[in-house]
Amino acid sequence: MRVLLTTPANNTSDLRPSKVPGRVFVTGFLFAAHSQLLVTGTSHMDAMVKSAAETMTKTFEELSSLLHEVSWQKQHVFVVSFKAFNVALDVWKESDSQQLVSSMERHYLELDRLWQTVQRQTSGDGDEEWRVGIQNQRRDLLKKIRVLGGNKAADSAVQKQHKVRTTYEDPQPSTTPSLGSAQVMPSSET
Repeated sequence: MRVLLTTPANNTSDLRPSKVPGRVFVTGFLFAAHSQLLVTGTSHMDAMVKSAAETMTKTFEELSSLLHEVSWQKQHVFVVSFKAFNVALDVWKESDSQQLVSSMERHYLELDRLWQTVQRQTSGDGDEEWRVGIQNQRRDLLKKIRVLGGNKAADSAVQKQHKVRTTYEDPQPSTTPSLGSAQVMPSSET
């Protein structure tokens, strides 16, 4: 990893330095060796991160074959391929995170619809368990959205919740505050 920290290419302004080069390096080897287990899709992002990992491992193998011979050119090529993988990995992770947030948001809105139905149409001893269970699931899901996508993603889910509620057949307002309200879960809570 010393080559990643001492090579002049480390200061290249168009490629940001890795925060934890060892983890990124090992991740690259995992992607190159076991991409079929780590990359489940066939998107451009998936192909890009796989290709960058394979290039990085190939340039590392070339660099490590020169045990007694220092080649700044080979080090430079490796560092550039390492940084390219790091950028590809960040883009891939961001895309994956966005897909997860989108899926959780859809589930949150479905739970809100169910919450509205259960809240209005049930009465009886077992109904409170349903209400509490659904409310807990909604709260947990909103927390997960906030952790993965930040306050902006959580606020967006709550705004969509308010918008979708206006389309319900029975537009009675809920007596329960929205999970996004300050009384239930402030934006700073994670």
